[in-house]
Amino acid sequence: MTLLREEKDGILYLDFNAPPVNVLKAETLRDLARIFARDSRVKVAVLKGSGKMFCAGLDVKDHLPDKVEEMIRLFSELILGFFEFPGLVVSVVHGGAFGGGCEIAFCSDLLLAEKGADFGQPEIKLGVFPPAACALYPVLFPSKISNHIIFSGESVKAEELERLGIVNRTFERDILFERAHQFLLPLTKLSSAAVRLAKKASHVHLPKLKDNLETVNRIYLDELMKTEDALEGLTAFLEKRKPTWKNR
Repeated sequence: MTLLREEKDGILYLDFNAPPVNVLKAETLRDLARIFARDSRVKVAVLKGSGKMFCAGLDVKDHLPDKVEEMIRLFSELILGFFEFPGLVVSVVHGGAFGGGCEIAFCSDLLLAEKGADFGQPEIKLGVFPPAACALYPVLFPSKISNHIIFSGESVKAEELERLGIVNRTFERDILFERAHQFLLPLTKLSSAAVRLAKKASHVHLPKLKDNLETVNRIYLDELMKTEDALEGLTAFLEKRKPTWKNR
């Protein structure tokens, strides 16, 4: 994947540029984590995507036993980096955000979306679960909302998420990026010190989030990945067939 970078009016734009659906690979996670660690003076950093959608998630091949531990570690470092970043992390979603792409969007400080955009965590249908979502959504959202997203595997429209307070604003596709830019411009005029400390104050629960994520990751790696159904579900997806569950 090529990660495009552009600064405009004090806003840093980071574009997932692997159309059509922007599947994230390990090198992109590393690049993003480095940017958030290095560019600490940026007040507003925006994640967006090229092609048909924002992001279809992490490469399913990286969920297989030989790569999964590194993938889980890199993705966890990236998500925690959002909370530790002194500026505001914003996702601007068009088309859809699924799997890891949905976790990135939901764990951003602000979320703007195209009307009609789909958000979902389909992992349960592959015999696995989304670790970051399981660890963080119950803290970030009401439990019934996070439970539906995690256990159903079904998509939710941006308008419904806006009604629930998870999406900040929705715009029509043809004006999404222009309106998002205008929406974010006032944030670039704020005091960096005030933003940094307000974010620190609003994330006093960060140690709990880190503990939650570490515990959930161990469940994923030490228990889930030892089940027959996890390997069957991932393999079936890659082979484009329906999984045959053994329920163990």
